[in-house]
Amino acid sequence: MKQGNWLTSNLKTLTLLTLCFLFIEGTCSLGFGADSYDNVTQDQSLYQRVKKLGGYGLLDDQDKAVLDEGRVVTRLELAFYLEKAKAKIDAPRPLPTAVPQIKVPGAESPSLPPPVEAA
Repeated sequence: MKQGNWLTSNLKTLTLLTLCFLFIEGTCSLGFGADSYDNVTQDQSLYQRVKKLGGYGLLDDQDKAVLDEGRVVTRLELAFYLEKAKAKIDAPRPLPTAVPQIKVPGAESPSLPPPVEAA
């Protein structure tokens, strides 16, 4: 590959990467990307949807109390509440099982021989 072609190719790549970066940065600053530290108040639908999980018993008592009080939380806190609720749903619960007692008729458990006394 000639020096001029290599330079032109790398310049095109660099220009394309720069434009992609600027586009992504621009959309995030316009509000298309949600900031995890944004406050969420009790009148917003996201807050209400997470709060509704408490009615199903999926929220921890402490988390449910925070939402019932109407305190302002961040999106990140709501994400933690959701992850904990999801863990309650996904966690397998062991089923109680009875251990079967098998008795064989006529087979007694062997008894131990008497202890040997030391002489």
